[in-house]
Amino acid sequence: MIRRPVALLWKWWCGVAQGQARARALLLLSLALALETADLGAVGAVGGELERAFYLSNTQLGLLAAVPAVCAAVATLPMGVMADRTVRVRLLWIAMLAWSGIEAASAVAWSYE
Repeated sequence: MIRRPVALLWKWWCGVAQGQARARALLLLSLALALETADLGAVGAVGGELERAFYLSNTQLGLLAAVPAVCAAVATLPMGVMADRTVRVRLLWIAMLAWSGIEAASAVAWSYE
């Protein structure tokens, strides 16, 4: 029963993206953005518990929320230049692997320092 609406949605999505390969890439990038946004939102949602568990000050909690935005702002221009001069798919893979590794490392953090 649910297969028909999903198939229709996928057909529409492929038409919007102008091809199946583009639709797949756009879907994966959208999912990555959703995960990143959820990760940033999680800091605000559990801020009080983070303060108690890791003995964070308000300044440290603010830095924890702000540092990803600062890193993204600093990396935008160099990544844009690299995207123009290298193979974009390879660059995307490297960036996603680095991001995944950093996220995994942050998951096992025992303290703020």
